[in-house]
Amino acid sequence: MAKDSEDIIQRFGNELVINIRKAIPSATGKTADSVNITFTKTGFIIRGGAQIGALIDGRKPTSAGAVAGNPTVREAILEWIRARRIKPKEASMSEASLAYLIARSIHRNGYKGNPNLFKNVLTKSKLASVTKQLAAAETTSVTSDIIKQFKFT
Repeated sequence: MAKDSEDIIQRFGNELVINIRKAIPSATGKTADSVNITFTKTGFIIRGGAQIGALIDGRKPTSAGAVAGNPTVREAILEWIRARRIKPKEASMSEASLAYLIARSIHRNGYKGNPNLFKNVLTKSKLASVTKQLAAAETTSVTSDIIKQFKFT
């Protein structure tokens, strides 16, 4: 692979990570921060926290006998409430009580996801653009290699 192609792939991968992070709804930024990229000889791999799947697919109600996560749903909701500075409507209710009620609702009812969360991150036009750039870079590289093989007099 030509050096220019490697640069194109790195720029494209880094741009994807930035756009994926921007597409993730955020209160604390932990979910977006879980997205990272690893470059390989042939391209890249983008990984993110398992919670991203729940953003996309939603969450079913909690099954009987399920093992509590770490953090628990209630603890994650409490952190979200505090990050968003959400205050309960009732003055007598604490943030912890509100977190408990929200977590209980999630456990009982689950929630819907957003299957289109990353719809605008990787589009056909973006793929076509990077493909065109790679083709041009590889063509230039091959042409340069061929010219080097011949001596012109």
